Amino acid sequence: IWSFGGYDQDWTWFSEDAENWFQSSSETKEQFLTGRAASFRGKLWNIKRNSNEIWTSNNGLDWFIGSIIPDMSKRRHSIMLEHNDSLWLLGGYDENSGSLNDVWVSSNGDDWQKVSDNFPGFTNYYEATTHKGKIYIVLKEDTGNQFNKVYSSADGIEWVERTPQAEFSSRSFFKVTSYQGKIWLIGGDETTDIWSSEDGEIWTLEAEDPEFGNINHYVLKTFKDRLLLITDEVVWQSTDGINWTLLDSDPAYPTLVWLNVLIHDQEL
Repeated sequence: IWSFGGYDQDWTWFSEDAENWFQSSSETKEQFLTGRAASFRGKLWNIKRNSNEIWTSNNGLDWFIGSIIPDMSKRRHSIMLEHNDSLWLLGGYDENSGSLNDVWVSSNGDDWQKVSDNFPGFTNYYEATTHKGKIYIVLKEDTGNQFNKVYSSADGIEWVERTPQAEFSSRSFFKVTSYQGKIWLIGGDETTDIWSSEDGEIWTLEAEDPEFGNINHYVLKTFKDRLLLITDEVVWQSTDGINWTLLDSDPAYPTLVWLNVLIHDQEL
């Protein structure tokens, strides 16, 4: 697992087991402040904040600009992920905090093509995961608007509304991931409940009061046959998504908010 920066932080840490953490870099500059990095074809990739610059690294320590995409609007808060052996970039904010609903794809991380202007993550408040050959997004609560819609796409172009109103309440700051044939959604706002779905349409409440309690600023990842819930201060683990145990009560990385974690080369 690789952890990048956070709010007002600019370092890189990594771990093979989510218990022992090592600092790889203290000078990642600003490219990780608000982006969502991805691991693709043996490299780490990210889009620099408020830019159209794609940055890449072989080791998490040395970073360089892989490409600048002149036709792409400068942006922040986009989500980058791997799907169908390609790298995808979804939506975000432009420089004036306007919504971006475009979708970009690359087969090598360097050459990018816009494939859609109809991305349904129009609120800029959404979480995404890949699941059973599709990209799934779950809309978050936006200022003045209540959303708990779920969409999916196999090709990033055509998006299908799986449900206009999922069983869980509208919320912000939740996290989603795919694990053991289900999409898992955990927490958000002041909630601590855990939900799962096999298809994004029907959602089942799995737990109302999990062991980790009310938490903020966390990341949810599937890693080595378990779920990891990584917060700004501790790390929790689960093998069934329902029962959780504390894995690390004092991780080596500093206390932070808005951390960015991904899996790369069998490490966190």
